[in-house]
Amino acid sequence: MKKYNNHKNKDNLIKHNDLDLWAWKQCDINTDSLWIIPNRAKGGKHENNYHGNFIPQIPNELIRRYTKSNEVVLDAFLGSGTTLFECENLGRKCIGMDINEGILQNIESKMQDSVRGRFYYGMCDNTNNAETDNFITQGLETIGAKSVQFMLFHPPYMDIVKFTNKPCDLSQMSEINDFMRIFLQTCQNTLKFLDKNRYFAVVIGDVYKHSEIKPLGFYVMRDSD
Repeated sequence: MKKYNNHKNKDNLIKHNDLDLWAWKQCDINTDSLWIIPNRAKGGKHENNYHGNFIPQIPNELIRRYTKSNEVVLDAFLGSGTTLFECENLGRKCIGMDINEGILQNIESKMQDSVRGRFYYGMCDNTNNAETDNFITQGLETIGAKSVQFMLFHPPYMDIVKFTNKPCDLSQMSEINDFMRIFLQTCQNTLKFLDKNRYFAVVIGDVYKHSEIKPLGFYVMRDSD
């Protein structure tokens, strides 16, 4: 790893966050390779009332690592709105999509007093290319942006929890090959809006199928090459 140790190199260092990288030991960012989070963050708009929602510390860490203030985060599986609420707390803009009308209505009830023009969310089948194109394009226009600087994918872990009865819902997929085919279609439909040389994250867990552990994360990394 190359060390940048002079002012010229420091000024030229490509940085995708607002952190002081030269004082990283003093930052409250978790730099461990294994994140151990003993307690779920509470307060604000967060509620642990939805199967499959992840703890707020995960999007918080990722957003602060890979975006700057006022940049755009896209969550392709918005769910109960965890990423949206963290974007609001951290001063980022957010586009979020989901196919569960009920949970989206719950988010809307929490965003009534929020600053409009900084977020855009709604129902969208992210496996449908044309529908996804239209949704993200409209979202970018609404928040006054041209592209996305960070994307977050927290898909269902196959059919552990069934969120809807829609055939395009990844929670309806009981076989690895079907899950991967649909998930990779979602990636193709969304990642083209991500700026070059920027980052995306996949948050996913393993499943127990046919008397063995299926490491979904490794399947995602393998098939994304």
